[in-house]
This record gives sequence, C-alpha cells and structure tokens, in this order.
Amino acid sequence: ALTQAIRNFAKSLENWLTNAMINIPEEMVRIKVVCAGAFAQTLRRYTSLNHLAQAARAVLQNTAQITQMLSDLNRVDFTNVQ
Repeated sequence: ALTQAIRNFAKSLENWLTNAMINIPEEMVRIKVVCAGAFAQTLRRYTSLNHLAQAARAVLQNTAQITQMLSDLNRVDFTNVQ
C-alpha cells in the first residue's frame, strides 16, 4: 500500500506544483516543474525496483521454484545458444 501511495504521489506531483504556482513567473515554474519531474521519475524507478525485489524474494524463498529453475538451467545447451 505504501509503494502504491508513493507512485500516486509521484504521478500527481507535477500537476500539484503547477497548480500551486499560479501567478509565479513562468521561468521559475518551468525550473521547479523540471526538478519535480526528475524527482518523480526517481520515485517511480525506486518503487519499480522495490516491486521487482519483492517478486524476486517471493521466488527465491520457494525451494521448489529454485530447484525447478536449476533443473531448467542445467538443460540449456549453452554451446548451441552461443
């Protein structure tokens, strides 16, 4: 739930900032929106990485799935793939 809240915050941040800066010089608004956009993109990247890590953890804690992955990996003909 927290990750989704952070993603929603990042999605709305630029609009909130733009709406909050009415009657502010356009160049200042532009600079702040660019910075807020970069921050929002960083938040999206980190939350995506967090989601990926949680999915990987779920797989890596499952012994049956690890055994199956190892079995599948051992059947790959890497010489032929290369």
